[in-house]
Amino acid sequence: MSKKGKGKLAAPSNSEAPPPAPRTSRKPRRHEADSDEAPLPATKPPRDPWPVGLGVALGVAAGLAPHDSGLFLGLAFLIIFMDAALVHALVALAAFKALAFVFLDGQAIEIGRSLHASPSSAQQLVSSLPVLALLGLERHHVLGGLVFGLATAPVLGVVAFVVQKKIVTRAKAAERKRKLERDEWTPKVRTRWTEDVWASLPPLRKWVFLAVGIALVQLLGSNYAARWFLENELPALVADELGSCNSVHVESAEGSLLGARVGAKNVVIATDRYQLTIPELELQLDGVSLLRRRFVAKYLGIHHARLTVEKDGWPLPARAAVALRPEVEEESLASRPRWTIWKAEAFDLELETREPARTIKAISGDLHEIRPRGFESTVEPPEVHLKGEGWSYELGKP
Repeated sequence: MSKKGKGKLAAPSNSEAPPPAPRTSRKPRRHEADSDEAPLPATKPPRDPWPVGLGVALGVAAGLAPHDSGLFLGLAFLIIFMDAALVHALVALAAFKALAFVFLDGQAIEIGRSLHASPSSAQQLVSSLPVLALLGLERHHVLGGLVFGLATAPVLGVVAFVVQKKIVTRAKAAERKRKLERDEWTPKVRTRWTEDVWASLPPLRKWVFLAVGIALVQLLGSNYAARWFLENELPALVADELGSCNSVHVESAEGSLLGARVGAKNVVIATDRYQLTIPELELQLDGVSLLRRRFVAKYLGIHHARLTVEKDGWPLPARAAVALRPEVEEESLASRPRWTIWKAEAFDLELETREPARTIKAISGDLHEIRPRGFESTVEPPEVHLKGEGWSYELGKP
């Protein structure tokens, strides 16, 4: 060997060794990880018996309850936020709602009427509890639906539990027969910490959806509900007190469903003998009373209003008889007023009479515990404090 080539290695030729494969840093994806060695299950495993039985029981009870009652809303809340099978609950609710509409509503009203005719002390206590009072048990239909639900829902819930338990047992036996002889292998894939937290707190999803739903209802439905109350419910209340109500017109209305507040501009209430124009109206209602079909105004503010009275506007006409619906026609409801004003304030009210032609300006006043005629206050006697130009009127406490 010569000195020139000493210490040097000859480079391999292309025919001696192939070039190395290029390296890649890409990791295999989840769906690429040996799908042949980890077969997917053939069918989805059935639900556990407990959620199915609970869903059927709550769905049956909700189907037998009137849809416009607090009892129905409470059962719907339990269906959504308890570990109940939602599909089974909805099927049971739809089936028994149709059954009740066709066959059971009349019987439920009769059962409720018979129970209200001679209520026991326990029934009166339960109906007056702070939370249970929101269910509306003072209505015949609601109380009768609750009786039907207590008699039917537990039985059908137990039946659904037993049937689902047999289904689960058969499914497990069939799964054991289909089990492969070799051990199934599942690739271990590390998930993100956010996915672990989300999967470990399943109720959090329902609360998030509830919060989003309430926010959407509050944002999209508040103004519509305020206008609906003023133009649809207020005329009936005015007609009961003054004998007639031709129309209620509202230029603009704003409201809050969560706060039970109503604000309106340029409200015009017209009857046969009176016309009241209110440029600015503020109304704060009691939410609990709304759920019990009563309108209780915690605060009523009237600004710069004008009241026009015809020649036969005084004295007030006789109060019209309130036509109660069959499901609420009972002594416990008929003895309660449909509306109550706890506190009202009037600022810069003008009173105009046609015969004799007279205008009284700048009337301000406070009113407390105002109820329909014929209903006495059980808390405090009514108070009326009015003050005009050169005169004042006081009724009740000074």
